[in-house]
Amino acid sequence: MVNLFNLILVSIITLFQTYVFARLLTISWISSIFPPKGWIFGGLFLWGIFVLSRTVTFKHFGILYSVIEWTGMLWMGLVFLFFITFLAADIGTCFGFLAFAYIQKIRTIALCIGIIISVIAFIQGIRPPAFVRYDVYLPTLSSELNGTKLIALTDTHLGNILGKRWFDRIANRIVQEKPDLIVLVGDIFERNIIPPPQAMKMFSQLTAPMGVWAVLGNHDKEKNDHGKYPIEETSAKLLYNTSKEVVPGLLIAGVEDITYTIKKPSAIKAIETTLQNRPGDTTIYLSHVPWGMEIAKEHGVDLMISGHTHGGQLWPFTYLTKRAFTYFEGQYQIDSMALIVSRGTGTWGPRLRLWKQGEITEIILHQGTKPSS
Repeated sequence: MVNLFNLILVSIITLFQTYVFARLLTISWISSIFPPKGWIFGGLFLWGIFVLSRTVTFKHFGILYSVIEWTGMLWMGLVFLFFITFLAADIGTCFGFLAFAYIQKIRTIALCIGIIISVIAFIQGIRPPAFVRYDVYLPTLSSELNGTKLIALTDTHLGNILGKRWFDRIANRIVQEKPDLIVLVGDIFERNIIPPPQAMKMFSQLTAPMGVWAVLGNHDKEKNDHGKYPIEETSAKLLYNTSKEVVPGLLIAGVEDITYTIKKPSAIKAIETTLQNRPGDTTIYLSHVPWGMEIAKEHGVDLMISGHTHGGQLWPFTYLTKRAFTYFEGQYQIDSMALIVSRGTGTWGPRLRLWKQGEITEIILHQGTKPSS
């Protein structure tokens, strides 16, 4: 199925690739290594795989699907990075009008920089996510819950690129930390993926005394043949505009995905529905997208956890993401409410990251106020 987003994405990457190859073939030694027709044929072949990966709906896990998505998404990421380096060279030389005699050397340097940052991005992308610890001080927390350890996973994007073996390694590391509570904060699966039953068993590894809780993200829209979201077929408990008591004195609340309804009345209503009519216990609120913090604060939320931003994932998207989301990555204090925005455990699209690897968010809850430094 070709949706508007995929149509726009394919169009942009097609233009980027055309530009990259136009610049690449102006470098004489490139053409001497391999005939231009060979470069063009290879580029068209990889472009075709990329288009296939974005226009064909792969609803299930499989080796063939994995190869197509891996290759197509990696090619998309590499085209983008080389577009940035060649464009920087063109801007610096006014598209060749300045330093004309040195333009081939300059474009060769741009090519080398593109290769270097691509290698760095790939290494960062395939590195295991790092544990990132946050200490959160909550005045309303009971003394019995002091020191509670919570682990949050966001944006795992499980599918044909990040699959069961990757998740198994993540789950093993989490279990070793012996968390009291585990939360999955949206984009658990990749677009349109319906995991087979055997793949869903991987979630049974995640156990915690206070349970495993989840909310949906903008990639978790597909329902299976039973009319359920895939996460509902696992041991995790889905929170959809509701709150539940985890243990006496501690509530967890979760809102539906509001990525596409931000600032609309429906998003505000969803948040208010989620947080209304609950006792005055300490409340942890899960929202995939970091929006609606003021509403959550007004409803007495103590800790809000979000993801979605990926920390920008691939430079220079970092700057664009920061413009779109005021609360971009890390820990924030909004009056009496703590906010934590994860940069994501996995990756969307290519297994590339600049400049930080993914994260497994570890949160330690403390009773009282933060000590002055």
